[in-house]
Amino acid sequence: MTNGGGLRIVTSQDALEEGMDRGGNDRPVMSSLSDIENIFRFSRAQPKDNVNEVSPIRPNDLYPANSLTPLLITKKRRGSIIRYLSRCFVISITGFMVMVVMIIVFRWGGREESWIKHPYIDKHYGKNVSSIPDRMISANSHNDEMQGGDALNLALSLGYGFIEIDTYLGPAPAPALSPKPGYSSSNFSTLSSNSTLDPSLTLLAGHDLKDLKAQRTLKKLYLEPLLDILDRNNRNSTAAGDGSTGIYDKDPTNEVAILIDMKRDGESIWPYLLDSLQPFISKNYLTYYNTTSSTWHHGPLLIIGTGSTPLSEVYHQSVRYVFYDAPLLTLHKPIMIPESENGPSVNVEWSKEISPMASSKLPFKYYFSIIPSFHFISLPLGPRGTKDTLRCRLKRYTSTAQEKGIKSRWWGLIGTSNWLKVKMWGVLWETGQNVLNTDDLIQSKQWLESKRGKDRNLDRCQGGFV
Repeated sequence: MTNGGGLRIVTSQDALEEGMDRGGNDRPVMSSLSDIENIFRFSRAQPKDNVNEVSPIRPNDLYPANSLTPLLITKKRRGSIIRYLSRCFVISITGFMVMVVMIIVFRWGGREESWIKHPYIDKHYGKNVSSIPDRMISANSHNDEMQGGDALNLALSLGYGFIEIDTYLGPAPAPALSPKPGYSSSNFSTLSSNSTLDPSLTLLAGHDLKDLKAQRTLKKLYLEPLLDILDRNNRNSTAAGDGSTGIYDKDPTNEVAILIDMKRDGESIWPYLLDSLQPFISKNYLTYYNTTSSTWHHGPLLIIGTGSTPLSEVYHQSVRYVFYDAPLLTLHKPIMIPESENGPSVNVEWSKEISPMASSKLPFKYYFSIIPSFHFISLPLGPRGTKDTLRCRLKRYTSTAQEKGIKSRWWGLIGTSNWLKVKMWGVLWETGQNVLNTDDLIQSKQWLESKRGKDRNLDRCQGGFV
């Protein structure tokens, strides 16, 4: 139909009549998009007697309002605001944590320096009575060769009971080099005498390859001085054995542990290490375990291999002069030693007869245990799916080691932030760590002395691993 101005108004009836299928079917079809638009715009006409007056469709005609509409809109807005604030909170917390991690990572970067410069301290072990400490402390001088040219004397003058040395196999120095003043080289006349070993190679002390020098041998920096001290402390002894006086003659019964951190190929380093230890073995200065008779001999020195030390070599020794640094994080799990030329494959449980010490790098998540609120937050970390706190989890690791008679040690603590480092020392001390691993020898000794006689509250956590 048309109005007075010639404009054609399409009604629903017109659309049905004109949109019949040409095939004779009763199914209406739209001839064009404009027809559909016209139907939407003008199908709602004014009263039927006046079809010329047409009004557009209003929003309320399509979506009629009711009494609940304002309430629904209010709830939707409130929900949107809550979601927005929650997202902002999560983003803020995430950004803060990322910033903290970035600061720690960029400030840490590892210890790149090869030498640590210490202020002069009037302590040279063995040179005078005042340089001999009253007692041995349960701390490890980590990468001791990085403590300077007189590193061993510094560690001994402070009473360290564990000394770790990074060791490589490298070229031996020229034979004409004179021994270090004050020490005798006669004890080492048989070193490198094994005909199966290459005499042009020896064990070098150094943290990185750039630190290695032919003159900085394990023998010269550590083995010769240690043997000389033991000989001097036992010069009046009539028989060597369990009664030998140790490194610290004021604390003679305690054994000092020497940790040999084998770098790169431990299989190649192994025979050279055993050959270097022969002077100590011949005088019963080493702690050893006889695997045949299942008996111990306790000497002044305990040798523990770490790093790339071959476990099969350690395990299959008939007399175990070198022990193994077990992984603290997995100490509760058995270990499979594969078949080798040393012996058949064997599945064993960790024990003090294999590993008097266990250590692992401290996972980053445990740094959050210094935050007071995290003391009470339970995480799904405990045995059989039970929840646990971060500190209790650390306590379970050290408790497992203690039950096996193994000393525990965490390494890899962040060192650039002194505040964070000392806080973590406290956390590890409170959770039962036996040996403090440190690069800061003087500060660590003072800190340990401040903790002497204080209660660790080690009975807070119960249970163990499964």
